Amino acid sequence: MTGEPGSSPIVRQTFLVLGVVILALLFWELSHVFVLAFAAILFAIILRSIANLFERFLPVSTPWTLLLAGLLITAVVALFFFLLGIQIKTQLANLIESLPEYISALGDRLGVEDLEETVSQRLEEFSGSTGLLGTAAGYTSVFLSALTSLILIVITGIYLASQPRLYFHGFLKLIPQPLVVNISTALEKIGHALQLWLIGQLVSMVIIAVIITVGLLIIGVPSALALGFLAGVAEFVPILGPVLASIPAILLAFSEGGTMVYWVIGLYIVVQQLESYVIMPLVQRRAVQLPPVLTLLAIVAFGLLFGVPGVLLGAPLTVVALVAVEQLYVRATLGKDIQVAGDSGGDDAKDDEARPGHERDDKVRSTRQD
Repeated sequence: MTGEPGSSPIVRQTFLVLGVVILALLFWELSHVFVLAFAAILFAIILRSIANLFERFLPVSTPWTLLLAGLLITAVVALFFFLLGIQIKTQLANLIESLPEYISALGDRLGVEDLEETVSQRLEEFSGSTGLLGTAAGYTSVFLSALTSLILIVITGIYLASQPRLYFHGFLKLIPQPLVVNISTALEKIGHALQLWLIGQLVSMVIIAVIITVGLLIIGVPSALALGFLAGVAEFVPILGPVLASIPAILLAFSEGGTMVYWVIGLYIVVQQLESYVIMPLVQRRAVQLPPVLTLLAIVAFGLLFGVPGVLLGAPLTVVALVAVEQLYVRATLGKDIQVAGDSGGDDAKDDEARPGHERDDKVRSTRQD
């Protein structure tokens, strides 16, 4: 008796391998889309977190809390740029315009001739564009691409935040039934871990920006506000970001002469030690703790895979990978009882019960089990 067509184990395994290969190639070709989708998920998490706060104190439904969250984010950004935007823009423009001067001053202090010209040539070779027109066209293209991506991230994030269960259950339909419980649990833990990591990271960015700005003002470094803003933004990329953000301040201090450069280097070192041993343990004590070496290697790896967006999103992608490995492999496959980032146990469980949306999560779980 012959079996049904395609019932042979060899045939099934062949189709399985082909499917995996096709999915891998598709992912590689559409990697930019997946990066944008992940960025939209991060924005949706931020939006939902703020909406949950409104739901805790206001007797309004989810659509209205999302609208209030969006208005709050818009108002904060608009207020920031209204109060400090012009000053930061002016200082950044002056900083960029004077950057060749600072590099030349650094070359003079180090005894390196034509350092500015050498750096300019390397940058031109790296960019691959020649002439003013080519450079302007390249900047315009990058700006338009970034603006388009930002608009797409915001719109997609709003849709994800407004109906998270729709996309959550839609994704689970693609998972084989024996794996649904483990995958859904891992996704819930990943979402919780990302929420805690993002909140802690945003708080840390603000604290670092304020400390660096105040410190540079005390030292007397020009463009302190712009440099503090850069330090806060760069804090989103652990390890690499703070190092890169310190370079303009050090170059500027070199051009000023005297002992200012030592004070600036000392300030950045002290702030980074403070951030590593005080700020981050406090603001992210309940979130996933990323090992520094793993974070650095992951940022480099994601940068090689996805370019600049991979570097910017390397840390949250590492959070996702770490939680997935701990939940799906170490706990579910190896059977080891470990604490997984995103777990809600003890006091966290009580907080989850008090958090708006907990009842909705229970409904989702019961629906999934049905």
